[in-house]
Amino acid sequence: MTRGKLRIGIIDLLTGEAAPHKVDWIYHRLFRRQFYGVMPQVVAAWCRRRGHSVFYGTYYGQRRPESLVPDDLDFIFIAAFTEASALAYALSKIFRNRGTQTVLGGPHARSFSRDATRYFDVVVTDCDQAVIDDILTGDYDRGTIASSGNRAFDVPLLEERRPDIETATHLWGRYSGLSVIPLLSSTGCPYDCDFCVDWNNPYRLRSASDLEADLKYAYRCLARKTLAFYDPNFGVNFNKTMGVMEPIQSKRRNGYIVESSLSILKQASKLARLKGTNCIYVAPGIESWANYGRKSGTGNAGTREKYDQVAEQVELISRYIPGVQTNFMFGSDADQGPEPVELTVSFIRRYGSVFPGLAVPIAFGSTPLRIRLRSEGRLLPLPPIYYFNPVPTLRFKNYGIAEFWSGWERIIQAAVDRRTIMQRALAAHQPILVRMANLVRSLDVIRYQRSIRKFRDRMLLDRSVYDFYNGNSQGVPKYYDYLLDRRLGKYSTLLGAQERHVLTDE
Repeated sequence: MTRGKLRIGIIDLLTGEAAPHKVDWIYHRLFRRQFYGVMPQVVAAWCRRRGHSVFYGTYYGQRRPESLVPDDLDFIFIAAFTEASALAYALSKIFRNRGTQTVLGGPHARSFSRDATRYFDVVVTDCDQAVIDDILTGDYDRGTIASSGNRAFDVPLLEERRPDIETATHLWGRYSGLSVIPLLSSTGCPYDCDFCVDWNNPYRLRSASDLEADLKYAYRCLARKTLAFYDPNFGVNFNKTMGVMEPIQSKRRNGYIVESSLSILKQASKLARLKGTNCIYVAPGIESWANYGRKSGTGNAGTREKYDQVAEQVELISRYIPGVQTNFMFGSDADQGPEPVELTVSFIRRYGSVFPGLAVPIAFGSTPLRIRLRSEGRLLPLPPIYYFNPVPTLRFKNYGIAEFWSGWERIIQAAVDRRTIMQRALAAHQPILVRMANLVRSLDVIRYQRSIRKFRDRMLLDRSVYDFYNGNSQGVPKYYDYLLDRRLGKYSTLLGAQERHVLTDE
């Protein structure tokens, strides 16, 4: 079926909180808003190519998300992480009541597609322009899970995406010092970390000519703006990527940020090339001290040996790249006893100017971790709309819940210790914007620390919460609904108690 010119809205949900606290609002306004995605902008570009009217916006807590686009739309595309899924579901109800067809994409669609079909007309797990064309021509029935089958797709050039980038990143009508311009040099990931939703997303290098065009446009039209590569793992094909970046005139190169694995950053020669192309920030994943050695380049090294190897690598990286973030995860099946906590705390204190990214395992749908948890009876019967911090989604293999909270809080406390925060703020080798960003992020970690303390106390005192975690009760505790209602504010009335507690098999 062919259709004429359509009115299409696109909303990128960067938070699931509809009524953030004032302190949170400052964090969202200055920093969280810079985490907007590439794919919503890609979809916007594809729709404009077909002659449709497109209205794009990002939501970070600034105002009612539905007010970011007009009321009279034919289609609304919403991109969301799972922590924002409840707000996405509520918005879908609002737009459906207006007669708008609703489409969900993003990590939540990929992880919990069956659950999302209860609320959205179409749920897209893998996307290319052909999928979008089919949606807009009405080729999918209501409740369809659409997929491109991991076909390769072309990412529209930076010049084509620029109007939407400015919508997303401008602060008071202009770029701020914290603004970032998102690029891709590759898609997919070559690693198979069991907790990651990209574990089976094949790695593909982007066209060298497209990457070159984006870099040249950036230094010509977006001088001194920071680029952020959204690759799940930057530099896997290191020589080809650097071969595109290095010919760019050295005096006009933009500073850029990458997320990469330690295994790629082991050689001084590679780090020198990153420095030569003006890389200002890298974020390698350490994950667990007892696992994921392939990604960190530490092989089968034991915990202490891995600690020493990682410390040596981080010291080497810091000689070349001014900003470094190391990503840790506590509570994996390989973690046991006090050692993972002691090593992580020691590392954070030893390298105070290195920002620690901290996470716990989450039982996302369609991951090997979730399959294993279900087979072992450790997957909590929790609908995905409750997958937000600090609610646990699984029973930890080697820790009782009180022991886990104790260790996790020690790690968080090390990250926001006054001495550590001062080290980051006074790190003279880092650009002032990196230090500013680290300070703002530290304030967010302090807020998170307060939330886990409240949740820990409630779990240990509220029998319904404790029994649910330990498998003695299957019903979602009322306290979880209280937390969800606080996140959703007035939107909570759109998700009734009965539909909230539906548990799909994913």
